[in-house]
Amino acid sequence: MDDGLNKLYVDGDPFAIKYRDKNFNPPKFFVIVMAILGLLAGWSIEPGASVTLFVTFFAIIKFWREKNLQSWMTVGFLFLFIGFLFLILAPGNIAREELMKLYDPDPIISYDLLYTPTMFYVNIFYTLLPVIVRESPLFLPIIFYFAGYKKNSDATKFILNFLAASFAILFVMIFLPFFPQRATFPANIFLLISSLAAFKEILPELTKIVNRRKNIFMNAGKVFAVFCVLHMSACLYVDFVMYFQLEDRWKIIEENKNADEIVVPYLKIPSWSEDIVGQRSWTQVIVDWGADLEPYFEGNRNIMFAQYYGLKKIRAEESPTWRKITYE
Repeated sequence: MDDGLNKLYVDGDPFAIKYRDKNFNPPKFFVIVMAILGLLAGWSIEPGASVTLFVTFFAIIKFWREKNLQSWMTVGFLFLFIGFLFLILAPGNIAREELMKLYDPDPIISYDLLYTPTMFYVNIFYTLLPVIVRESPLFLPIIFYFAGYKKNSDATKFILNFLAASFAILFVMIFLPFFPQRATFPANIFLLISSLAAFKEILPELTKIVNRRKNIFMNAGKVFAVFCVLHMSACLYVDFVMYFQLEDRWKIIEENKNADEIVVPYLKIPSWSEDIVGQRSWTQVIVDWGADLEPYFEGNRNIMFAQYYGLKKIRAEESPTWRKITYE
């Protein structure tokens, strides 16, 4: 296998490989691969695509100043920018905004509280803080790396670059009227890259520590494995609960597909799911605020659902938690 292609197969990220190995040269066909990957990355999700564009821009500047800029980098960046334009200027975004203004005008935070301390309090303590706490294990390799391990200057810059990108996404999202936890996954990806880069640097020393305390780490690993299995089982249970409810709902829709109005039961999530599995599975809040039909026929999701499946009108029953989460 070609040496450049082999490095790509093992490490995956061509920019990261080039950052560490100035002599890295991927195969010529990789220009096409980068065009596709750049387009997909730009045409993904607004916070992730914008920060990816920002980080890649500085990577391009760095390699250009070192006179080591290659065609696959330029093509990747260009198609990343094109994909980002497709994402931002998509006609569907404008159409969705108009539908939401027309049929679903009620925000989580009332309009008079937008860009007030209340809005920032909600975004920080109800979204940002839970995300940071949930992803806190990813900070451990970074903390250990800077706490005393022998540092590599290039690795340090790489780690800090992606760590800064992760926090940049979260910082920007704080200023949005609605900051859903699902929108933080690009920040988690950047944090994961930074964490893995730090882990790679501390791995030799960490291996020595593990070998000296093998039994302790083995037992800790078993406990963690059991926890992961139980947690995943809980997530699967919630998914199956949702699946069977949706199956029952579809039977109602099939039996009444020619009716003037169809009312289906709201989806009931186990009460413990939010405390046990959090945002990793369904919660009643997620369902009420965007994942299910609304309890009035004029809801934009209901209208689109009815149009797509050829129904006249459809809505869900109002759940006990519907619109209860508000910060007026």
